[in-house]
Amino acid sequence: MNSAGRFASGLLIGAAFAGVMFFWPNSDPEAPATSMPAMTATTSTTELEPFLEQGEVVFGATVLLPRGLEVEDGVARFDYELTGLGLTLGVGQDAGTSGDVLTFPEIWVLTTRAGATIEATTGPTAAAARFELPSDDTAVAQIEVVGWRRATAFGERVELPIEVGAAATFRAGEAIIETVLDQRNSTIVQIDFDSNSGEWHNGLLRPVQSGWRVSGRSGGGVQLLWDGSDAPSSVVLEDVSLEMRPVAESVIVHTAEGQP
Repeated sequence: MNSAGRFASGLLIGAAFAGVMFFWPNSDPEAPATSMPAMTATTSTTELEPFLEQGEVVFGATVLLPRGLEVEDGVARFDYELTGLGLTLGVGQDAGTSGDVLTFPEIWVLTTRAGATIEATTGPTAAAARFELPSDDTAVAQIEVVGWRRATAFGERVELPIEVGAAATFRAGEAIIETVLDQRNSTIVQIDFDSNSGEWHNGLLRPVQSGWRVSGRSGGGVQLLWDGSDAPSSVVLEDVSLEMRPVAESVIVHTAEGQP
C-alpha cells in the first residue's frame, strides 16, 4: 500500500427510477389510457476493505509497511514506514492523502535462528529499528513489535489568579504567569508553559472563559487578551492534549520467509 491514498472510501452505487407513464393510441377514444407501473427507487452500499501490500501489518488505525532488512557487520537494520488509515487531523490536506499516524512502534524484539533475542527501541519519528547481533549468530528468524505508543486524548483544567508568578501544575508540565499588562481598554496576560513530558505530549493551553482570547503563542506558552477594563481576577486554563500512552501487544512484522 502506498502512503498516499491509504484506503478506498466506501463505494456508493445507487439507481433511482422515476415512474414512467406511456400512453398508447386507442381506436376507442372513450377507452381509458393504459400506463406502465411506477418503479420503486433502490439504493445499495458496498464497503471496501483497505488495499493491503504484501507483508504490511495493521495495528489499530496505523499501518506498518516493511521496507527491507539488512544485516551487515553484526548489525540488523529493519526499515519500515508508517501511515494512517483514518482521517487527517490537519487542515488544507490534499484529498486522498493518508491520515495521521496515531500509533507508533516503540519496543522491538529480534530473534535469531539460534534462539537469541535482542531488544531495540524507536521513537515516533523513526523509520528503522537497529539491532546489535551476537558476533557468531547473524541469521534473523523473526522480528516483532512488543510495545506501542497510542495517542489518547485527555484534558485538565486549573484556575490561576491574574498576578505575576502565579503557577499551576498540569500532568504535562507547569504554567506560570510571566507578565500582566493592565491597559486602559484591555488586559494582556503572558503565560509560560514548561512541559515535562518530552516527545510524548502535544499540549496546547487555552482559556475556558469566553471573555479571554488567545492573541499569541510562544513555544508551549500562550498570550491572552481581555478586551475592556473589567478583566476578572483569575483565568481558568485548559490543557487538551494527545498523550502517547504505552500499549503492550505483540505483533510479528518480519519472519525469515518474508511473511509476518
